[in-house]
Amino acid sequence: MFLNVPRDTGGRGLQNLALKWNLDGPAGTSIAAAFHAFRAAEGSGLVTARLAEEVDVPLAFDANSAMRLTVGLSYVWGHRGLAEIGRDAGHYTFNYLMASVVF
Repeated sequence: MFLNVPRDTGGRGLQNLALKWNLDGPAGTSIAAAFHAFRAAEGSGLVTARLAEEVDVPLAFDANSAMRLTVGLSYVWGHRGLAEIGRDAGHYTFNYLMASVVF
């Protein structure tokens, strides 16, 4: 949601409070959870600096000695602050697959 700061925050910057948890399992597996609270760093002109909250749950495993695969599920709750800067303040669910290769 916030890949291009300042564009994605209406020029107001971004604060990200994150709480993270990780558990390593057997044979190169792991599961994690992260909660993010996104706020505009500069709230002037906004009724609220609260932009969104996000929960991420990735599961990772070593496919071989050179590649780690991660599959994840995320949920985002958009808030009024997003709408005030011209972004869609809806709620989103998305999943992803990522391959990390060492060479």
